[in-house]
Amino acid sequence: MEFRYDIFISYAHHDNVTHGAWIAAFQDRLEQDFYGRYGMRLQVFFDQEEMGAGTVLSLRLQGALRDARLFVPILTPAYLASTWCRREFLFFLDEAGAAGDLIIGNYSRIVPIRLMPWDHFRGGADSAEEVRRIRECLEGQELLYADFYRDPLPIPTTDPDFNQKIARFSANIYAIMQANAEPVPPVRTAPPRVVPDPVPAPVTRMSLSELKGQLQSFVAAGDLDAAFGLLSERLRKEGRDYNTFLVMQGNYSNFKKDQVVGLLSSEHAGMRSAQLKSGLLGFVDMLNEGDLL
Repeated sequence: MEFRYDIFISYAHHDNVTHGAWIAAFQDRLEQDFYGRYGMRLQVFFDQEEMGAGTVLSLRLQGALRDARLFVPILTPAYLASTWCRREFLFFLDEAGAAGDLIIGNYSRIVPIRLMPWDHFRGGADSAEEVRRIRECLEGQELLYADFYRDPLPIPTTDPDFNQKIARFSANIYAIMQANAEPVPPVRTAPPRVVPDPVPAPVTRMSLSELKGQLQSFVAAGDLDAAFGLLSERLRKEGRDYNTFLVMQGNYSNFKKDQVVGLLSSEHAGMRSAQLKSGLLGFVDMLNEGDLL
């Protein structure tokens, strides 16, 4: 929702005069601090005209209240005693409530400041209902309350604590403005192109006769490394321990078990005996299809 003003400061002119233009100094310092802190100019509605006789808010004030993101009442007994202050408060409350946007995120758009203990005010019969509604709003909601009162007077604008509280108030205002900010639309991009995984090429296995022929060729050429490598690769793919397989399946009368295991280890490359070749060829002859599953 777009607003013409970030803040509408609602106050009693009596308080500004009585406390040495405190409210005007607050407005000026807040604008300076907010700009220095966030690099943004606060659009503040701060009416310095005394309200004349009348029973309704001027159209100018009604428009400003409707166009304000936040309503900041400077609470004092004089504020609640002022007919115009009460009407500003209730007009904003009713308008925002009717629109269903009194709450932004987790924040109320009414952000009060305590300048003096306002709960001392009791009022008369003519203001009782309006005061009751304002009290109900202030006491019944989780409000970001800025307290500038230090007994027995408001914190002087020359006091370092005044600047500290202005800084915290700036941070609160910024948080509410961010909660109300229009969401940034997502950048629309083309959906990612899905590249299917390559279909693995079918594994071509040598037939039993081809395998035997290849092994016999390796043995005949004396390339026992290649023979053992091909044989172990084929058997290993089937989850077989080829060392154990060779020992358990062969009739190696010329080899002891530990010798066969040694021959099939990494040391076998240097052993080129006729017995090894004969034993390997005998093993190849014994292979059948079941051994290759």
